[in-house]
Amino acid sequence: MFVLGAASTARALSSYFDSLINFAMRTYFIQHLPLHSGIFSEYADLFAMGLCLVITLLLVIGIKESAVLNNILTAVNLTVIVTVVIAGLTVVNKHNWNISPNEVENITNSTKIIGKGGFFPFGFEGTLAGAATCFYAFVGFDLVATTGEETKNPQRAIPMSICLTLLICTIAYCAVSIVVTLMVPYYLINPDAVLPEAFQYVHLPTFKYIIGVGALAGIFTALLGSLLPLPRVLYAIASDGLIFRFIAWIHPRLQTPMVATVLGGIVASIMALLFDLKKLVEMMSIGTLLAYSLVSVSVLFLRYQLNENQLVNNDERAVQSIYTQLFKPFRLHPTIVSARLTKYLITCLIINGFILSAIQIFAQHRLEEKDPIAIIFLIIFLLTEIFFIVAIARQPKNAKSLYFETPCIPYVPILSILINTYLILKLSPATWIRFGVWMFLGFLIYGFYGFWHSSQRFVNDTQRLLSDSRSSLDNS
Repeated sequence: MFVLGAASTARALSSYFDSLINFAMRTYFIQHLPLHSGIFSEYADLFAMGLCLVITLLLVIGIKESAVLNNILTAVNLTVIVTVVIAGLTVVNKHNWNISPNEVENITNSTKIIGKGGFFPFGFEGTLAGAATCFYAFVGFDLVATTGEETKNPQRAIPMSICLTLLICTIAYCAVSIVVTLMVPYYLINPDAVLPEAFQYVHLPTFKYIIGVGALAGIFTALLGSLLPLPRVLYAIASDGLIFRFIAWIHPRLQTPMVATVLGGIVASIMALLFDLKKLVEMMSIGTLLAYSLVSVSVLFLRYQLNENQLVNNDERAVQSIYTQLFKPFRLHPTIVSARLTKYLITCLIINGFILSAIQIFAQHRLEEKDPIAIIFLIIFLLTEIFFIVAIARQPKNAKSLYFETPCIPYVPILSILINTYLILKLSPATWIRFGVWMFLGFLIYGFYGFWHSSQRFVNDTQRLLSDSRSSLDNS
């Protein structure tokens, strides 16, 4: 995920810089380094590749120098956001949110789909499809959780920091999006350089370069933030033996994970070289949506499992029938039956939710035409989903006291799973194929190396041998 984030950020930074020099790089690369393939980008972006390698070199030198640069660029980024909002509000045009269909039809020189005008030019379905891609914008807030060792009170500080981070990012994104779409008609927005081109459109060329430089600083910060945690993640995985252990090597003088840093930077730079921003963002979005769905599933499993120190009562009431556990549970704490049943219910809920989302997306036209077969299937799977939700909600929860708990269990995690599933299915088939190849490579490494060399496997084997030895001694 961090590799894709770094590659996409490098591509975005390259596009912004290219816009400041009138797209001279794009013209040169298309002429001399074209990639004649629908899988890859239109051209090989050497500038984006170089950016990843420069940041990698900076991280190899040490985290202290990187942190100072990151703080400076973050301050510049926040200043630019405030400037964009204030300056943009002086030249907004409310008509851009109410463009008539006739006005759109009169645009004949456009080679792209430009919608039907209005506040939702591509309809509500188009908005949801865009949301699936724009989910990428929130990637990175989970990095706060990796700072637990350096935090005085992580149980309190980390959840609060995550919530504040999401709130600030949401306000900033919404403010900039509102201003830009009011400044420029949506069909004239340049996705490669949104802010500079928007201010050029409203005849404020000075702001174009000021904001362009600020945007470069902001995207550079995001690139640094994407590559910064990557060596730490690779180091942790390699230390556990899930990937080659030499990747966890620490440089004796610099005290940085040299191999992990260089390897992560090289892979990110190759991705930035070959894939354009749209493809990288979509791959990043599907991976992120899947990862956050797994987090929600993990929350459900944890809240309905047995306590580690809980003594299991093996009386007749604990081993009750599935029917009784589903509809008439009387236990206040989880039992073996309830914990196992909840896992089955959650699994069925996910599968049923996937089918329900697929019906809504791929049978949309039939539903709009009120096809009885499509409606019947939709109702059946909807009622089945409600049944699973109610059944899960009736099971006893783990009573372990935590400083911060996900509220409204199981409804919030289930809602997250269903929304993420719907958004994942809204992404293009090509994105699914690329993501499938990416996952296949990961499973290949794990299957042929990680599974056989993991530290946890050695621990389990040792415990099994000790248990067998004790059993043999007892029998003798």
